[in-house]
Amino acid sequence: QYDEAQDRLRGFIQQAKDMKDPNPGVLLRLMHSQAVLYRQLEAASRRSSLVDPSSARMREVRLRFLGSQGPDHPETLAAELSLAIGDAQDGRWQQAEQSARACLERLSVVYSPGHPFVHVCRLDLGAFLLGSGQNEAALTEIEAALGALEAALGDCHPWTIAARLTLASCLDALGRRDECERLCEQAHDDSTETLGRSHPYTETATEALRILRSGGSVRNTIQLDLMVL
Repeated sequence: QYDEAQDRLRGFIQQAKDMKDPNPGVLLRLMHSQAVLYRQLEAASRRSSLVDPSSARMREVRLRFLGSQGPDHPETLAAELSLAIGDAQDGRWQQAEQSARACLERLSVVYSPGHPFVHVCRLDLGAFLLGSGQNEAALTEIEAALGALEAALGDCHPWTIAARLTLASCLDALGRRDECERLCEQAHDDSTETLGRSHPYTETATEALRILRSGGSVRNTIQLDLMVL
């Protein structure tokens, strides 16, 4: 529901600007959400020519967070990870990988090494490695992220489901199709129960199972926007 999301975010941003005592942090977080939405619009090929590129918006958000919160603030690091996701979507895998590694190192200092945010970043790193064809290295990162997220958040948390689908894609790339299908089945069941049949993760798992059972590959089907910080 992209149109409704755009309208709501524009309204929230205007309200934040019109506050008697504006809160810069709230406004920046809303701008961050808007930049993520525009990235999703671009990925869905629904971007209007009147909309600025999402990368320009995200760079602006990152610079504002950098100036107001500093380089190691979680909001700054989240914006940097968003920029890395944009790089990956544009095929700049090496640049995305470098950014994710830097964010992972700094998040591990800001939070404890076992914090879920750290492992979401690790998951994105694994997805970037997978995208660049470094399948074994990707497997190591994605399996570690999934195990940590399962332990911290449980099987049915959306971040865990996203990690399970990403691991399924990696296993398919490695030729381990039976394991891939089992993960997709689990992701489908958990996502249906927790998030509903119309959620993108449920739809992704449903489509992945259809493709697998018809003999196809899901590597290019399971492409999730994992920016959740």
